[in-house]
Amino acid sequence: MIKVEGLFKNYKTGVVEHVLRGIDLEIDSGESVALLGPSGSGKSTLLNCLGLLDSPDKGKIFLHGQEVSRLSEKERARIRLTELGFVFQFHHLIPELSALENVLLPASLLGQKPTERAKHLMQRVGLEEKAHKSPAQLSGGEQQRVAIARALINGPRILFTDEATGNLDREKALEILELLLEINREQKMTLVSVTHDSTLAMRYETKYSLQNGILKKCS
Repeated sequence: MIKVEGLFKNYKTGVVEHVLRGIDLEIDSGESVALLGPSGSGKSTLLNCLGLLDSPDKGKIFLHGQEVSRLSEKERARIRLTELGFVFQFHHLIPELSALENVLLPASLLGQKPTERAKHLMQRVGLEEKAHKSPAQLSGGEQQRVAIARALINGPRILFTDEATGNLDREKALEILELLLEINREQKMTLVSVTHDSTLAMRYETKYSLQNGILKKCS
């Protein structure tokens, strides 16, 4: 499903910062993977490269057997929209739209309006009764559930999450994590999550640690 060969990424902020140093990685279809590491270790950079939000300086990325690391931005945008889903620490919901309308946004970029699917996803995340509420009328955990439904509306094969529970208390964080893992199991959808929380990471099938630009599999 995901294969990475010799991935390097540097940032130049006065001096060259070597963020990723020769990453090799394989993730199977339907696998749940947690990426651990201290703040600034490059976890989000790696996730952004895998999700085609950023480009490596060197190395190759394959999704479903296709090399995607050198595609044009237009081709990358199409893959992001049709095959990948994203949930970030901040939900980025549009305040002027209802929860249901926010869920439908990615589909509208494809010229579609799958209202029944959106309603089903709202039900799946436990918010069917709040579909027409505005984001301001929802709690932080509920807003993140809307963001998850939005990420799933186009039927992605891979879901990327970056500190998706970082702004939630422990109880709400566990609820969101269980929801993500349930969806991963039910839909056989690959789940790749960046987290700083080793306790939450223990719930994933596979765990990797990223430190000083080097990725190591956790035992």
